[in-house]
Amino acid sequence: ENSTYEEFTSDPLPINSVLVIGTDGVWEMFDEKKEQYGKERLQAIMRAHHRETAAQISAALEADLAAFRGVQNPVDDVTFVVIKFVPPAG
Repeated sequence: ENSTYEEFTSDPLPINSVLVIGTDGVWEMFDEKKEQYGKERLQAIMRAHHRETAAQISAALEADLAAFRGVQNPVDDVTFVVIKFVPPAG
């Protein structure tokens, strides 16, 4: 009731664009040396895998997060969604 929300619109994204939506637990994840994963590393994974399917991009990000974290337990929720805009079938 006391919350204010803003609505944003944009032009449609081009075909093969990739949209990643995630919680801050993704880029704020710590490794065993107490270093953060960071948005730059997230962007690098997206650039390296942007030609793949959304499922493959998600798997690559999940694998990289696990490798980065090592045995360190996450201190925050780690949630993300990858959306790939593909041409319509037909």
